[in-house]
Amino acid sequence: AERAMAMGMVNAGTAVGAVIAPPAIAYIIAALHWRWVFFLAGAVGLVWSVWWWKTYYVPDATPGEKAEGQAIPWLNLLGYRQVWGLLFAKFLSDAAWYFYLFWLPKYLYDARGFDTKRVGYYAWIPYRASAACAAAGFPAVC
Repeated sequence: AERAMAMGMVNAGTAVGAVIAPPAIAYIIAALHWRWVFFLAGAVGLVWSVWWWKTYYVPDATPGEKAEGQAIPWLNLLGYRQVWGLLFAKFLSDAAWYFYLFWLPKYLYDARGFDTKRVGYYAWIPYRASAACAAAGFPAVC
C-alpha cells in the first residue's frame, strides 16, 4: 500500500506540471514571446535541479546497488518480473499519454480553430484527471 501511494504521488506530481503548463505557456506567449517559453522552462528546470541536488544528494549512494553492495548490471534487470511488468504497462499507456501531450494541443488549434489562449484553457484537463487518478492510488490506470 505504501509503494502504491508513493507511485501515485509521483505520477500525480508529474501530472501537476502538465496541468500548469498549457495555461502558463499560453500566458507567456501572450505576454512576452514564444521564445520566452523555452527560456523560462529551462530556468525553472535549472532551479529545480539545484534544489533537488542540494536536498537529496547522497555522496555514498551508487545507482543500482544490491543490499550486499554489489552493482547490478543493466541487462540483468531484464531478469526481474517487475521490470517486465513496468515495461508492459508503459508500452500500453504511453501511446495514449503522448497523444494527449503532443497531439491534443495541435488538434484543438488546427481542427477546432482554437487560438493559443483557448488551447491553454482546455489542454490541461486530461492531465488533471490523470493527477486525480494517480493521487487516488490508481497509478497503473492513469
